[in-house]
Amino acid sequence: WKEISMKEIEKIEVRSYKPLQEYGGWGNRRGKSGRAFTIKGKKGLQLTLKNGQKLLLGTSNGDELTKFINF
Repeated sequence: WKEISMKEIEKIEVRSYKPLQEYGGWGNRRGKSGRAFTIKGKKGLQLTLKNGQKLLLGTSNGDELTKFINF
């Protein structure tokens, strides 16, 4: 388990993604778009870190997540 501090994050966005094409499926995956932790759905929270790494956290509540991020 790893904590990511806000100081390490360059960009945060909610985006749609294609689990099979970008990451080869669901779960704890690595793909051409970075690393992903997904279970279901096609929306996620994309973190771009200052060191260039990308991490996607999947969600089935993309609209609610967008409202929360934009609050």
